[in-house]
Amino acid sequence: MLEVKNGRAERERRILFSNLSFIAREGEAVCVSAPPGGGKTLLLRSFLGFHPLDDGYVSVDGELITPASVSFFRKQMSYLPQDVDMPFHTVADMLEQLFALKKDVPFVETKASLMTLWKELGIQEETYSKAMENIIAPQRRLLMLTAICAVCHPIVLLDEPTTGMVGNELESIGHCIRLLTRNGASVIVTCQEHDPVVRYCDKLIELNTHPYS
Repeated sequence: MLEVKNGRAERERRILFSNLSFIAREGEAVCVSAPPGGGKTLLLRSFLGFHPLDDGYVSVDGELITPASVSFFRKQMSYLPQDVDMPFHTVADMLEQLFALKKDVPFVETKASLMTLWKELGIQEETYSKAMENIIAPQRRLLMLTAICAVCHPIVLLDEPTTGMVGNELESIGHCIRLLTRNGASVIVTCQEHDPVVRYCDKLIELNTHPYS
C-alpha cells in the first residue's frame, strides 16, 4: 500500500500541490492527473526518495519513506520514466537490465512471461533483438512497461505512460495496467488532463495545481 499524507511541494517558490492525501492499495491503480509542470513527476520521485516533499509524507504499508529506509523500498518498486532515451544498444539490453532486478526468479522464466505477454499484445518476438535506435519513444515506453509486468514488483510507478500513444498502443498500456493490478501491485499512474488512461485506473486524483513554467 502506498500513501501520501498532507503532501505539499514547491518549485522555485511556486506551490505545485498542497494538502494532497491518497492511498493506492494492493491491486489498485490510482491515476494522478495535472497539467504539464503540475508536480506529477516530483510526486513519483518522492516515493523513490529522490525528491522529498516540502511538507507531509509518503509511506509504504505504513512505514515512512526516509533517507534511511528508501533503499529497502526501492527494491520493491518498478519505475517507468517519461524519458526512455536510455544508453542501450538493443531492446534486449534494456529489458535484461530490468530482469536482473528480479533476482529470485530465473532469467528464462521472466523472459518466458514477457514473451507470453507480447503474444497477447501482438508484439513480434523479433523485437527483442532490435536496435534501440529503430524503436521510437512510445514503443520503447510500452516495451519497458511489458518488462515491468514480467518482473512483478509489488509497487509500480508510471510517469505519463501513454504520451504519444493512440489506438492499439493505448489499449496495450491499459492491458498492462490491469495485469499489474490483477497480480496485486499498487500502481500510481500520472497523466495530463483528459488522458484516456484514466479508464484503466480505479481512482482519479486531480492535483489542485498552478502549472509550472
